[in-house]
Amino acid sequence: MLREVLRRIGYCGRRTVSRPRQCAGTVWLVLGAVLPIALSTGLLPARAEAAGPVETITVTLSPSSIVADGFSTSAATATLAFGGVPLPGQTVAFSSSDRGVQFGPAIDNLDGTYTATLTGSTAVGTPTITATSRWAGQTASGEATLTQTPGPAKNMTLSLTPRSIIADGHSFAIATATVADAHGNPVPMDTVVFSSSDSRERVGQSRNNGNGTYSAVIRSSTAPGLVAITATDTAANLSVRSELSQTPGGSIMSLVTMQWTFHYTPAYTKVLSLVVDGAPAGAEVLVGCHGRGCPFTKPLSVISGANRCGPKGRRRCATDNTIELAHDFRKRGLRVGTRITVAITRPQWIGKYYVFDTRAGRAPRVQVTCLAPGTTRPGAPC
Repeated sequence: MLREVLRRIGYCGRRTVSRPRQCAGTVWLVLGAVLPIALSTGLLPARAEAAGPVETITVTLSPSSIVADGFSTSAATATLAFGGVPLPGQTVAFSSSDRGVQFGPAIDNLDGTYTATLTGSTAVGTPTITATSRWAGQTASGEATLTQTPGPAKNMTLSLTPRSIIADGHSFAIATATVADAHGNPVPMDTVVFSSSDSRERVGQSRNNGNGTYSAVIRSSTAPGLVAITATDTAANLSVRSELSQTPGGSIMSLVTMQWTFHYTPAYTKVLSLVVDGAPAGAEVLVGCHGRGCPFTKPLSVISGANRCGPKGRRRCATDNTIELAHDFRKRGLRVGTRITVAITRPQWIGKYYVFDTRAGRAPRVQVTCLAPGTTRPGAPC
């Protein structure tokens, strides 16, 4: 019975009735006028009768994902139903949470569905598409989510932080490439590689930060000068270049200090403590001993940040840039006139040089001078 009433309400033969008219000698009313009558006569399903008139709207998008380029389109379809029965002949309005999304006119497909063509905006995101219909004093709406993705990469920039580093083989800068489409939207799914015009620099693996930026660590070489860092988007055939300045090294003179303790007699001197403090990463300490009583004859090289530990000091352990050198002297009695030297150097940096000359019945005489970059002996201009 309900199907027959709805058929007659909405259609005259195979044609849709949009206003009161006659068909085969019978006057038919529009759907909005007859449905309340059908409701009152018990022709609608029992659940609709109990709850009152219920209009539902379901929204679908085809496709649901488009490029945010300002001209890509999608078909927005709203399906209207009353008590589960398709509801043609209504007015449907489409809208978006993104004001840049535009809609064409809504077309009634005469089967309870209404379709409009939407044109996307130029903003990447997930705007909500809403279809709204008003009927019999009530408002119904439905929603769907549109995904707007970035277009192909068109623009690329490169930044270096910092723009100047020391040419010591250890200092580093972070290279960051920013990739965007023609409308400035970040492009997060490309592949970007970095390179340097200085083959001795170490270029780390590129990292995709997931927000349209890509970064890599650039470690300096030991050659001062300007270096060209290049970022290349292999998917879009884009590249950009920026200059990195590698400057001569700094000075260890103001960074490194030493503390020492000697036991001395008229005949000999013992090293109780000989500590290098504040040696920066990448520095090297070269210890020498010349004279009677020295426990070693060749200079000993010690890398900063490590100290002798373990049984009898046979291995090195990490320290906080503090190095104890007394272990190397084994508390041997150094005869008068023996010389201890300590050179602290770092590539491309001005180094520091200590000289300790043992004396009879007195503390050793101490001299402190600078070391020119690339040398381990004093004398050259610093």
